[in-house]
Amino acid sequence: GSDARGLPAGETLARLGHRGTVVCARDAPEMPEETVNGVAVHRVPLAIRRGGPIRYLFQYGAFFLLAAVALRRLRPAAVHVHSVPDFLAFAALVPRLRGVRLTLDLHEALPEMVRARFPKSVVAVGLARLAERMSCLLADRVIVVNETIRDLVASRGTPTEKISVLYNSPDVTAGLGSEPAHLPGAPAAALRLVYAGSVDRERDLETLIRAVAELRGTLPTALAVYGRGEANYLSYLEGLVDGLGLRDLVRFGGLLPADRVLAYLARSDVGVVPYARNPLTEVALPNKVFEFVVLAKPLVLPDLRAMRRAFEDAAWFYEPGNTEDLAAKIRLAAAGGAAG
Repeated sequence: GSDARGLPAGETLARLGHRGTVVCARDAPEMPEETVNGVAVHRVPLAIRRGGPIRYLFQYGAFFLLAAVALRRLRPAAVHVHSVPDFLAFAALVPRLRGVRLTLDLHEALPEMVRARFPKSVVAVGLARLAERMSCLLADRVIVVNETIRDLVASRGTPTEKISVLYNSPDVTAGLGSEPAHLPGAPAAALRLVYAGSVDRERDLETLIRAVAELRGTLPTALAVYGRGEANYLSYLEGLVDGLGLRDLVRFGGLLPADRVLAYLARSDVGVVPYARNPLTEVALPNKVFEFVVLAKPLVLPDLRAMRRAFEDAAWFYEPGNTEDLAAKIRLAAAGGAAG
């Protein structure tokens, strides 16, 4: 499947003259084997789907076994494992025992993710901490996506000198040349907002929609939402839009091709990145923030630990879930007031 770091990392190596193979899951229409931008892609016969803990455990376990078999066949000179889950590092155990160097790339903090998804499961959180510790111990080098996660991983026993911070970043060469002249179907309004990403409860889009209603009287604001949505949540959002009388200001545009996301975000007057507060989002620094940075948009971010740490004086921060505060910060950002 697609990934914000896996294939781009392989493409970077290819541009530097190295050969690499990406081992990943396979969605139904994808080929088992192909070459993408100079990178060999090997897709194991498994599609990853959202679900409950049993489904996740089955999928993670199945991918672990399939990836381990693929690595034994490929006999790599070095292995770069993208997590979650962290224990995928052990799929490279046989190459590691042969002296092959192993890098573990932690896209998320697994214990915090488990706490956010299954807050009542003490055992699951404990197992996630163990998986993180043992996987980091196996690896030669650990990569994390921000300093907040680095400090968490170090506090749980991984030497700081073993950990490198590598922020997510968008591909600035893709999409901007095909910028649309306008947002298809967007209503006329004083302010335009565009959201393009996952449409689920963790993104707290209901607060953003309520903020549009709050702004309506003084700063008419059009919101376009693009992305793959959980059916129940999407129905809830559509009902919320109808209930607030926002059909003339809020529209849902479906999934955008990856190479069109930046072009659509470029039509947004303010870069709003909504998030609910939970143990995972407190330490997250999503790629969406950096897309708006590349586009030089004023940032409105939830007041969460990692985001505050990275953008302290460069964004307007609102209290997650607080409609009035979000509306006020959007108004300040649109007017060019002092960030903070």
